[in-house]
Amino acid sequence: MNGINPDAIIVYLGTNDWAVGVDTGNETHILDEKADEEFFALAYASMLRKLRRNYPQSEIWCCTMCETCIVSRPDFIFPHRYAGIHIEEYNEIIRTTSRLNSCKLIDLYAYQKPYETLDGTHPTCKGMDIIAEIVIQEMLQEE
Repeated sequence: MNGINPDAIIVYLGTNDWAVGVDTGNETHILDEKADEEFFALAYASMLRKLRRNYPQSEIWCCTMCETCIVSRPDFIFPHRYAGIHIEEYNEIIRTTSRLNSCKLIDLYAYQKPYETLDGTHPTCKGMDIIAEIVIQEMLQEE
């Protein structure tokens, strides 16, 4: 697109969907009750298809969401559920959808290594370092 062809695209998304309880798409619904984009599973798949269409030569790496911590708040307990939906339900969608769309997976959650945040969500510099270290390690192992 516009002459830009990245070698690799790293996708880390879903946190906001999980935090506000976006339907995963695994629930039973009456047909046409909601637009496809309102289901995380369908929206994630649509996003990957668009990336694949726009950047057919690029490697696409999908990251699962992982736990966080707040160093300034040792009492912070990572909430594995928001709006009644466990983070692993979203992560399983990411795992499955990445495989079905011939993308590579970086399973950050499997490392069980929380990254440091300012507020429980947004990473600090140290938090970004943790995420980057795992991403680089996984990409190098794939080679």
